[in-house]
Amino acid sequence: MTNQHKKQLGLISGILGILGSLLVIYLGSV
Repeated sequence: MTNQHKKQLGLISGILGILGSLLVIYLGSV
């Protein structure tokens, strides 16, 4: 695995983590 791929995976997992927590907050406030 190259460093470029690791960076992309980190970015994707970070975005998914943020979206996941936003979804939890949204569902919790409904």
